[in-house]
Amino acid sequence: MENWDNAIKIKKALEEKGSKPSYAVTTKELYDKSFSFPKVRNYDYAVENMNELEHYEDNLNTNNMNSLALKRFVEVAKKVRANLNDKYDIGFIDPGVEGDWQ
Repeated sequence: MENWDNAIKIKKALEEKGSKPSYAVTTKELYDKSFSFPKVRNYDYAVENMNELEHYEDNLNTNNMNSLALKRFVEVAKKVRANLNDKYDIGFIDPGVEGDWQ
């Protein structure tokens, strides 16, 4: 949440200077790249979880100033992350732990 709040502050500061910044949440894309075996991404359970994540991500990206959309996205993203970690062990490399995105 701290990073999100900082991004909003930066966006507002840029807007005050006449810029029109845009940004989007890309968690689904990050998770898509985290499957160590491409076939795992096509398993029903993975597809179901990723579709739910995509739904809430799209909703947030449509209205990224909506605090309820943000809250629901964070809840679902955490749930999907836990589900994929629990179900696929080495088939899903948690980007929050193993990723080089940090």
